[in-house]
Amino acid sequence: MVDISAVSADSWVWVRSDNGMEGGEVWDIAFDPSDPLIMYIVTNGSGVFKTVDGGSSWQPLQDGLIHLNPVSIAVDPDQSETLYIGSGPATLYVSHDQGENWETSFSFGGYAISNIDLGSGEDAYDYAYSYDTLYVRGPSLSWTRIREGLPGWPLDAIHCIRRDPANSQIVYACTPLGLYKSTDYGLSWVEFGNGLPNNDSDIFDFQFDPIDPNIAYATTYDGIYRSLDRGENWTLFSTQFARELLIVAEPTRVFYVTTYGDVLKSCDGQSWTTTNNGSGPVSVRTLKRHPITASLYAGTRGAGLYVTSDQAETWQMINSGMTATLVTSIAVDPFNPQIVYSTTRMAGLFKSEDGGLNWTSSGELLRNKYLKEIKIVRSSPNVLFAIDPSNLYKSVDQGITWNKIASDVFVNVSISSLTLNPIRALELCVSTNSGLFKSTDGGNTWQLITIEASVLDEISYVVYDPIDPDTLYATARDGLYKTTDGGVTWSNLIETHDGEIIVTPQEPRHIYVREYFDIWRSIDGGTTWVKFLKPYQDYRSNCFASSPTNSMVMIGFPDYIIADFGGDGHEIEVTDGIEPRIVQTLTIDPVDPGRVFAGTMGQGIYTIDMQMPYRTFLPLIFR
Repeated sequence: MVDISAVSADSWVWVRSDNGMEGGEVWDIAFDPSDPLIMYIVTNGSGVFKTVDGGSSWQPLQDGLIHLNPVSIAVDPDQSETLYIGSGPATLYVSHDQGENWETSFSFGGYAISNIDLGSGEDAYDYAYSYDTLYVRGPSLSWTRIREGLPGWPLDAIHCIRRDPANSQIVYACTPLGLYKSTDYGLSWVEFGNGLPNNDSDIFDFQFDPIDPNIAYATTYDGIYRSLDRGENWTLFSTQFARELLIVAEPTRVFYVTTYGDVLKSCDGQSWTTTNNGSGPVSVRTLKRHPITASLYAGTRGAGLYVTSDQAETWQMINSGMTATLVTSIAVDPFNPQIVYSTTRMAGLFKSEDGGLNWTSSGELLRNKYLKEIKIVRSSPNVLFAIDPSNLYKSVDQGITWNKIASDVFVNVSISSLTLNPIRALELCVSTNSGLFKSTDGGNTWQLITIEASVLDEISYVVYDPIDPDTLYATARDGLYKTTDGGVTWSNLIETHDGEIIVTPQEPRHIYVREYFDIWRSIDGGTTWVKFLKPYQDYRSNCFASSPTNSMVMIGFPDYIIADFGGDGHEIEVTDGIEPRIVQTLTIDPVDPGRVFAGTMGQGIYTIDMQMPYRTFLPLIFR
């Protein structure tokens, strides 16, 4: 046991340690109208980044912006030093010095400001909108909430606002209940357009044709609709599903659309091709065209930013300095703790050979994958396994090269977790929405394991007992289950709803299950259970981890990170230097139990050295 009386948390401070981990989720992109080399992006978790060299390198604009958590950005078309960012709750911030200093433009409360559209000229109107509300500002009008004529709750989302290029008084709004039109700068609205889909189909985007302004296009679930009379009447133009739509005259029309992730291109609106070609963007969140250079920029849901200057024939990733990765798991080599691996959402796998100080991308096959977890085979640390929601990957050279395995097994299933047998090096289990799959030969062959005691096939999490190779624990939506014979028979231990499981290596009879709001603990192998850390049970927990070498368990909450040393009040808050709300995964060093890694949503990795009263230098399993 750790002597809790000898532990002092005064010097325990988290330090960001993600040098070289580049990428991130790009919410929005904005261009300086006076300088084609200056651009801005807003990212999930790391705020605003700026480039002054056309995207060759990026710098965080201001550390304080991280706390504002912006999701949209716009540059004033008449005064390029003035920027606006949209954040929550329904708050718009303005900077008059290219982002060095910020002040509140308005704050109404509600959903975050997801889009900003600034007009040009003294008589221009500006628009900012959130999921459920439009805000308008005019020459004699301060920012004002507008709802008159727009559809009401609960289907009141505003997907986009578009201006009529021939008449600035006319504005269009795309909503889940159709297309709406305003003839008074957006102050009042009426439903508009004959022939569009009924109320069951969203209108996602609306664009006027760059060659003939009488022609307009609207994107829906059913496809792309076209109007030849400025939106009065519509017919189905293409059955291609689309969300965002760009129409470029190059010099003839070229259509670009985003779907749920891909960027598609068409010269006629009928025949579409993907622009990815193996090296382009996937899981695209936003697509913007530079108003000066005409290059296309694709912001992704984790892989950063891509650019194309040849009509999407080729793409280039431009992430240098964009340290905004979304980390999903971390694994430390048990024989050489200087080697650390980190999986990310869409940015691939990163590897450190200096204990997490510096990182390099590793394993090209894993780039652009929503990686969920990585595991190291303890008795053979050259061998690694990783999962994404649909695939299992294996490496035998410390993550340099990877192969997709068991493709014929994981067909039309969703993979949720992976566990490796701590004793039998070739045995592993994968949980899916169609049951448990087990391999005893390193992933070459598989068998389906059915939990007969559960009425559900969907298994959310599985883990091996750290000492007994025949004991596994698995959670489904109707409870926690245990087997002591390798999966032949199962018993229900407690009625939980999904949930992550920890079995502590130092005392395998100590079991923890993390639900959305509750953490349950058993100290008798699952016979009896109590709620763990009751003072924090009103908070949703994000993640937890146990030390391989002592009794410590760490739990991440939105407002706290707790280090527990055996329960019953033996816990310490460890939150200095980090925003607990962004922590998504915790990993405790298997050799040095005082060193902990925290993977975050948008800020890479943090580490902490908790300076334990003692250090255990070999994991229990190797002693």
